[in-house]
Amino acid sequence: MSRYFKGFFLLISGAQKNTRRKIKASKKRTVWTTKERAAIMKYLYPHVKMSKKPPTKQIVLIAKSKTDDLNEREWKSIKFQAWAMYQQEKRKTAIVAHRIQKLP
Repeated sequence: MSRYFKGFFLLISGAQKNTRRKIKASKKRTVWTTKERAAIMKYLYPHVKMSKKPPTKQIVLIAKSKTDDLNEREWKSIKFQAWAMYQQEKRKTAIVAHRIQKLP
Protein backbone atom coordinates (compact mmCIF):
# COMPACT_ATOMS: atom_id res chain seq x y z
CA MET A 1 0.00 0.00 0.00
CA SER A 2 1.31 3.45 -0.77
CA ARG A 3 0.70 6.74 0.99
CA TYR A 4 1.64 10.34 0.35
CA PHE A 5 2.88 11.92 3.58
CA LYS A 6 4.32 15.45 3.88
CA GLY A 7 5.91 15.53 0.47
CA PHE A 8 7.31 12.01 0.59
CA PHE A 9 5.95 8.98 -1.16
CA LEU A 10 6.09 6.07 1.29
CA LEU A 11 5.57 2.40 0.61
CA ILE A 12 4.11 0.64 3.59
CA SER A 13 3.92 -3.11 3.65
CA GLY A 14 1.22 -5.04 5.49
CA ALA A 15 3.61 -6.02 8.31
CA GLN A 16 4.61 -2.42 8.97
CA LYS A 17 1.01 -1.30 8.84
CA ASN A 18 -0.02 -3.78 11.54
CA THR A 19 2.78 -2.80 13.89
CA ARG A 20 1.79 0.86 13.78
CA ARG A 21 -1.83 0.24 14.70
CA LYS A 22 -2.72 1.28 18.23
CA ILE A 23 -5.30 -0.68 20.16
CA LYS A 24 -7.49 1.32 22.53
CA ALA A 25 -8.55 -0.13 25.82
CA SER A 26 -12.30 -0.61 25.96
CA LYS A 27 -14.21 1.48 28.47
CA LYS A 28 -17.07 0.13 30.48
CA ARG A 29 -20.35 1.94 30.10
CA THR A 30 -22.02 3.34 33.14
CA VAL A 31 -25.76 3.79 33.23
CA TRP A 32 -27.06 7.32 33.69
CA THR A 33 -28.83 7.66 37.03
CA THR A 34 -32.12 9.47 37.44
CA LYS A 35 -30.35 12.23 39.40
CA GLU A 36 -27.89 12.79 36.56
CA ARG A 37 -30.64 12.87 33.96
CA ALA A 38 -32.68 15.26 36.12
CA ALA A 39 -29.65 17.56 36.45
CA ILE A 40 -29.21 17.58 32.68
CA MET A 41 -32.91 18.35 32.22
CA LYS A 42 -32.70 21.20 34.72
CA TYR A 43 -29.44 22.88 33.68
CA LEU A 44 -28.69 21.92 30.07
CA TYR A 45 -31.91 20.90 28.37
CA PRO A 46 -33.48 24.41 28.23
CA HIS A 47 -30.36 25.72 26.49
CA VAL A 48 -30.31 22.84 24.01
CA LYS A 49 -34.01 23.24 23.27
CA MET A 50 -33.67 26.99 22.73
CA SER A 51 -30.51 26.95 20.59
CA LYS A 52 -31.17 23.60 18.84
CA LYS A 53 -27.44 22.87 19.10
CA PRO A 54 -25.39 20.69 21.43
CA PRO A 55 -24.11 22.55 24.51
CA THR A 56 -20.60 23.95 24.42
CA LYS A 57 -17.83 23.04 26.84
CA GLN A 58 -18.29 26.25 28.83
CA ILE A 59 -22.02 25.66 29.29
CA VAL A 60 -21.45 22.08 30.41
CA LEU A 61 -18.78 23.15 32.91
CA ILE A 62 -21.10 25.83 34.33
CA ALA A 63 -23.82 23.19 34.76
CA LYS A 64 -21.30 20.86 36.45
CA SER A 65 -20.38 23.61 38.91
CA LYS A 66 -24.04 24.16 39.84
CA THR A 67 -24.72 20.54 40.79
CA ASP A 68 -22.76 17.70 42.38
CA ASP A 69 -24.64 15.01 40.47
CA LEU A 70 -22.58 15.43 37.29
CA ASN A 71 -19.10 15.46 38.86
CA GLU A 72 -18.42 11.81 38.01
CA ARG A 73 -18.86 12.36 34.26
CA GLU A 74 -16.61 13.99 31.68
CA TRP A 75 -17.94 17.11 29.99
CA LYS A 76 -18.13 15.41 26.59
CA SER A 77 -20.29 12.56 27.86
CA ILE A 78 -22.63 15.09 29.49
CA LYS A 79 -22.80 17.02 26.22
CA PHE A 80 -23.59 13.86 24.24
CA GLN A 81 -26.27 12.79 26.73
CA ALA A 82 -27.95 16.22 26.65
CA TRP A 83 -28.01 16.16 22.85
CA ALA A 84 -29.29 12.57 22.80
CA MET A 85 -32.12 13.48 25.17
CA TYR A 86 -33.08 16.39 22.90
CA GLN A 87 -33.04 14.19 19.78
CA GLN A 88 -35.10 11.53 21.56
CA GLU A 89 -37.82 14.01 22.52
CA LYS A 90 -37.77 15.52 19.04
CA ARG A 91 -38.39 12.08 17.52
CA LYS A 92 -41.23 11.37 19.97
CA THR A 93 -43.00 14.64 19.17
CA ALA A 94 -42.61 14.02 15.44
CA ILE A 95 -44.20 10.58 15.78
CA VAL A 96 -47.10 11.97 17.80
CA ALA A 97 -47.65 14.77 15.30
CA HIS A 98 -47.62 12.26 12.45
CA ARG A 99 -50.22 10.07 14.21
CA ILE A 100 -52.46 13.07 14.87
CA GLN A 101 -52.41 13.99 11.16
CA LYS A 102 -53.49 10.45 10.23
CA LEU A 103 -56.62 10.59 12.37
CA PRO A 104 -59.86 10.72 10.36
